[in-house]
Amino acid sequence: MQLLTLVAFTLFLLFFIGEFIGVKGFSRRPKTGSSMWNINLVFTALWIIAISLLLFGRTSGVIFTLVLSILWLIAQVRAHWIPYLLGAPHDYQREYQKLFQNTVSILPRMTKRGVIPDLYHTIIGLLLIATIIAGVRVLL
Repeated sequence: MQLLTLVAFTLFLLFFIGEFIGVKGFSRRPKTGSSMWNINLVFTALWIIAISLLLFGRTSGVIFTLVLSILWLIAQVRAHWIPYLLGAPHDYQREYQKLFQNTVSILPRMTKRGVIPDLYHTIIGLLLIATIIAGVRVLL
């Protein structure tokens, strides 16, 4: 349970810093009041609840954290990893480039039509996988 709490808490902090504050070269801050800002605000509230439950040693916290992590990972795969591995339509590439042009990417280009996830989303993906693995181990 300690590993799950630590990973989830780290994931939440990284998400919060990246999405609401923005770190030049690492993450881009969405415009206040935009749909992305509102989604991030709801997700932040849900993470606060999940981590609070985890800190009190509640099994419901593990389940809630797992559900949030799985949903978030699905969103990350759809937005970043499928377009990275399989390519994306030209409009998607253009919009993606506009959003993430000032962030650092460490991965090589996989396809001619692909986008390259930035370092922030690469780390978020790895932390989500670690959170899911830790949560499954707690429940088993």
